[in-house]
Amino acid sequence: MESIDLNEMSYIAMLFSNDLHLMHLHAEGEMFDEIHKICQELYEEAYEEADWFAERAIADSEDIDNFSNIKSFIDDSIWTPSEKKGYDIDTFTTELAEKGKKYIECLSSSESQSSGEKSIIDGYIAFWEKQITYKNESRLALTKINSDNQEDENQEENAEGDELYNYANQSELDSNSNNEVEQEESGESGESGEESEEADENREADESLTSPYHLIQHGNREE
Repeated sequence: MESIDLNEMSYIAMLFSNDLHLMHLHAEGEMFDEIHKICQELYEEAYEEADWFAERAIADSEDIDNFSNIKSFIDDSIWTPSEKKGYDIDTFTTELAEKGKKYIECLSSSESQSSGEKSIIDGYIAFWEKQITYKNESRLALTKINSDNQEDENQEENAEGDELYNYANQSELDSNSNNEVEQEESGESGESGEESEEADENREADESLTSPYHLIQHGNREE
């Protein structure tokens, strides 16, 4: 890559900030909060770097135009603005890695007039290298952990659902069994009642045969 003037570097940093802001606005998925927060921190960092490069450019008598006209000065071959809408953790880390790598190339090609400026630019490079390597790996690892935790929760919910289902089935079986027992007992009670009633009738018949009245009547007929 050819050397990049400080004013051009300011425009590139602003384009990078805009892309990160787009990711911030269109974050989605299970890690929405994390993506939203991270992108805000990063687009604010890139914006501050754009401001620093603009101030250095003006101090070196370079011209700084309105940032609204950035694309008039920066060709797509140098920086292509992001167009995608909808960033989950996977698309966010992928886009950040690609844009971050391109931004680091531009930083490495920027012209600096002093060792102090060069030191600051080196600090920017170190910051973004950490973001697109170690930090990105940590974010993806966190995604894996969250995914595993979610899978465990789903398995627990399924197990609880199966337990409730089995409990309901067993309760229904117990209820049906109790009903059958009650019906059997009710039938036995009815039969017992009928037998008791028949025994009472027989007893009453026997008593009538041995009653004084019956004996008198019976005796008279014999005479």
